[in-house]
Amino acid sequence: MLDGFAGPDTRASWAALQDAENFECMNAVLRFPFAAVKIKEAAKRGRQFDYG
Repeated sequence: MLDGFAGPDTRASWAALQDAENFECMNAVLRFPFAAVKIKEAAKRGRQFDYG
């Protein structure tokens, strides 16, 4: 499934998926390397992005 998504042809492979509107495969490529993404509670309150 990830053939072509590592190395020098990655950008072209991704563009081909976009052109084909193959969103299911795009989703799978982005989700594959991550078992989970955990976001901690913000250290500061307010309308700002907490990079920590």
